[in-house]
Amino acid sequence: MVHQLHLDDDQDPVKIRLFGPLADESIALMKKYGVTWTLSKMLTPWAQAFSPLRHMEDLSIAKAKPRRGVAEAGLQRDVLGRAKSLKTRHFAKTSAPAFTPQRPILQPFGGRPDAYTVFDLEFSSGNKQEGQFATEIGAIKVRDSRIVDTFDCFVQIPHGMRLNSRSQSLTGIHTGLLMRYGRPAGTALAEFQNFIGKDPLLGFAVKGGDLLVMQRQFGLYATPGRLLDVAEIAKAGGPMPGGPDVGLAKYRNYLGLDILAHGAVYDAVTTYALYAYLQGSPLLPEVVMAQFNQVFEQTSFKSPKKNFRR
Repeated sequence: MVHQLHLDDDQDPVKIRLFGPLADESIALMKKYGVTWTLSKMLTPWAQAFSPLRHMEDLSIAKAKPRRGVAEAGLQRDVLGRAKSLKTRHFAKTSAPAFTPQRPILQPFGGRPDAYTVFDLEFSSGNKQEGQFATEIGAIKVRDSRIVDTFDCFVQIPHGMRLNSRSQSLTGIHTGLLMRYGRPAGTALAEFQNFIGKDPLLGFAVKGGDLLVMQRQFGLYATPGRLLDVAEIAKAGGPMPGGPDVGLAKYRNYLGLDILAHGAVYDAVTTYALYAYLQGSPLLPEVVMAQFNQVFEQTSFKSPKKNFRR
């Protein structure tokens, strides 16, 4: 592994964290320039990290390959299929909401739970006229490394706002779909909170996205000590394929999951699989998908779907 640093003679002392083998020449240079370093163990990749398989290769939108910032092939069709098929669910009101109106200092969950809920939001993020609001809320409930329940809900556009065009392109969720199949924002939020119940809550890179939407749209903040950001755990585990700034879609490929990106419930599945990997208990991708497909159909659809590809 090559570590490359550019240091100026007059800059303050530098402290860095390195992973993997370290060459004697690198050690000598860092000592010369007064660099302080710590050497950490890097996670061992497994076979799926280098799988040549393409994901969802049999789906296409107008036979065109997805471009940067545009929905993956098949995502628009998938979103419409799910929206038509999702059933309305109700959950017992929770006595311990995961999001509250009190503005706390963000306090992460202290530990590594084995019973938890993983969530993800798709949202529109634009200028003041467009606003920032949730378009889909997805979550999965996990017990002893198994998916046992799912939550998927499309959300109506708030009055006086419009859906950002880039968000439509990226997620495949469009205005007409939300007008027809979206649930009122307050109703969707209440059912989401009730679905979580008293569980610890896991998300991926939530500070600049999902939590910001919860704050701006609903005036809510994560309850202290309830939320664990899997992206922060991943950063502590060292570099993974794709460079230093690795998004959830690249982790999905790394883990070998045959699932679309930018669908809220699907991204929750990827986060779940990544968390298991980071805990040293990686799940075979076919096992993850079999679990999810079975539970998703049983818990979230009006009736079992045949040949409904995710």
